[in-house]
Amino acid sequence: MPTHLCRDLAVRSRYSQGGGIYRIVPAAVAHPVSLEALRAVLAEARLANLAITPRGAGSAMAGSNVGEGLVLDLSAFAPDALQVDVEARTARCSPSVSLRQLHAATLPHGLHLPLDPSSAAWATLGGLVATN
Repeated sequence: MPTHLCRDLAVRSRYSQGGGIYRIVPAAVAHPVSLEALRAVLAEARLANLAITPRGAGSAMAGSNVGEGLVLDLSAFAPDALQVDVEARTARCSPSVSLRQLHAATLPHGLHLPLDPSSAAWATLGGLVATN
């Protein structure tokens, strides 16, 4: 079975830190860009018994973007997936959409996501959710 998990030390080291002070080298890193690839990565992580740390742009200061198991980089996952339903006042998007992109799509309609991190220009929605 082909591996979807990168175990290269140089790559893993780049994911050992984010915007904060925490430094943890993960066991593996994955960069799925589609639902099919994500399913394969999750199946492989489950077989390897790896805890999963989802990660967006890596700008979180709280350390929620680093972990010992699998760092799941969602920054390139389905980048064009953003649909705004003005009537329902909702948006559906991929985790790789940045807060800036979401606001650009919603502000003309008087809608916004009331978050204001200092990294709003590049923080991804998946990372924001992962950070809580």
